Amino acid sequence: MPEILTVNECKEEVLSMAWSTLLILFSSYFDNKRIIPEPSVTGGVFIEVPSGIAAKIHLLNALTLTGTTQSRLAKEMNIRPQEVHRFVSLSHPTKIDTIEKALKALGYHLILDAVR
Repeated sequence: MPEILTVNECKEEVLSMAWSTLLILFSSYFDNKRIIPEPSVTGGVFIEVPSGIAAKIHLLNALTLTGTTQSRLAKEMNIRPQEVHRFVSLSHPTKIDTIEKALKALGYHLILDAVR
């Protein structure tokens, strides 16, 4: 993500600062209804995103792409809007099954892959 720039002599601290900044940037993208792009394989340092966060990114991108509000998603899933608000939060842990159900309600399928 071109918006991220961290400087420090210690690689571990740079990666830690980059991860913190990345979470803030993800939240900012969603607050502004911007799609988070797929990771680039060229240039810079690759920061691994945990699978739960990656799944939420797909969900939040799907909400943005479909123009679906959290309230509408709650109605589609037959749950309270507060539950949707909680599970779309990047800082709240959410079961992968819940994210999968939300994606399904939006017409998407979550596909997991294990590579070596």
